[in-house]
Amino acid sequence: MEITQQGIPQDSLRTVLQQVFETDDFRWEETPEVTSWLMARFQELMLWLQGLQDSYPATYWTVMAIALFLLVAILIHFGYLIVKALRYRPETGVPSAPRFAEVWDDESHLREARRLSEAGRFGEALGHRFTALVLRLDRRRALRFHPAKTPAEYAREAKVDEAGRSLLDTLVVDLYRHVFGGAPCTSAHWSTFDQAALEVERRAAA
Repeated sequence: MEITQQGIPQDSLRTVLQQVFETDDFRWEETPEVTSWLMARFQELMLWLQGLQDSYPATYWTVMAIALFLLVAILIHFGYLIVKALRYRPETGVPSAPRFAEVWDDESHLREARRLSEAGRFGEALGHRFTALVLRLDRRRALRFHPAKTPAEYAREAKVDEAGRSLLDTLVVDLYRHVFGGAPCTSAHWSTFDQAALEVERRAAA
C-alpha cells in the first residue's frame, strides 16, 4: 500500500475526505424557499404537539381526535367525488338547436318541430323545421348539407325554381328574425313557416 509523506495511506485519506464532503455543511445545492418554509412550519408543528402532549395530555388527544375526524371526512368526501365522477353519464335527449342536425335525420327534426309547436315553443320549432327541410333538399340533391353552413348559404345554393327560391328566402328571413333575433313567434308564424317549407320541398321534388 502506498504511503504519503505523513505516513497516512491514500485510501484512508480519500475515504475521510469523501465522508467530510458528504456532510450537510458541504452541500451546495440550494433548497427551494417554499420547501424550506414548509419544513420549518412542519417542525414547529411537531414541536408544538410534543409540548402540548407533555403539558396538557387531555388537550393533546382532543386535538388529535379532531384532526383524525377531519382527515376521515376529507377522505370520504374525496372518495364520494371520485365515485360520482366515474358514474356520471351525460344527459341524452333531443337537441333543441339546428346545429345538432348532423345527429338526426329529417324525420327526427320534423317530429321535434311538431312536438315543440304543440308545446307552444314556436321559435324553437322553426329551427327544427328548417333543418328538416335542408336535410330533405340534400337528399334530393338540391343542395349539400354541412353543419358549418348558415341558412342564408343554403338559400343561395338551393336548386329550386324562382318561386321556391323566393319562399326559401322568406323562410331564412323568418328564421333569423324569430330564432336568432328573438322576435316573438306565434302559432300563425309557425303555420305559415311550415306550409312554406312544404311548398319548397314540393318544388324541389318536382
